[in-house]
Amino acid sequence: RRIEATTGANALAAVEADEERLLRLASLVKGGREDLDDKVFALLERAKRLEKELADLKAKAAGAAGADLAAQAEEIGQGIKV
Repeated sequence: RRIEATTGANALAAVEADEERLLRLASLVKGGREDLDDKVFALLERAKRLEKELADLKAKAAGAAGADLAAQAEEIGQGIKV
């Protein structure tokens, strides 16, 4: 295993960069640093729920389109529809 460390001015710069990144992320999710993980978790859960809802709606739309096509079929003979 290899352990890497940052010291001195580089360590301070890394911490400041991480802090700035956290503040930007907190701003994006309209929250504070303290509840950033909760906000991100909630956003991920919402995205999953919306993806499932979209898939359900697409399936319903496909079923409705099939029913519409079947309703438009014309009978050309003894029970034969096209």
